[in-house]
Amino acid sequence: MNNVSVVGIGNSLYCDDGVGCEVVRRLMERNKDDHLEFIIAESDIYYCLSKIHASRIVIVDALYAGYKPGSIHLFNLKECSACLQNGLSMHNQHLIPLLKTTGAFTILIIGIEPFELSLQAGLSHAMELCLPNIVNSTAVILSSIA
Repeated sequence: MNNVSVVGIGNSLYCDDGVGCEVVRRLMERNKDDHLEFIIAESDIYYCLSKIHASRIVIVDALYAGYKPGSIHLFNLKECSACLQNGLSMHNQHLIPLLKTTGAFTILIIGIEPFELSLQAGLSHAMELCLPNIVNSTAVILSSIA
């Protein structure tokens, strides 16, 4: 059984909002660790919940919080709850409380600050340039918790 579910959330039709899904997709391609399972949930939290088979969850999502675009931020559930109260995340406001009510999961959030949020399929050019570093940094975070 996998120890950690890594969940990519986002909308690829809204530019950099889809960065979480793309990071997870690229990690999935190069993953050799049997302790990790990867789920590309996009914005369908019910699909996501049906696929989680681990007690530890890492959610990878765009986080619009005024940080430097392309930067990565790691939050635990308590910190994430504060973010949600401040309206900083776009998708987690439904998934996190749902997971939290079960009490069965340890949850971490990897938030990636977007460059651009607009009605445009695919990531912005600036995000594409940052993506290799974002994927590598996310892999390092995952290796430290798996």
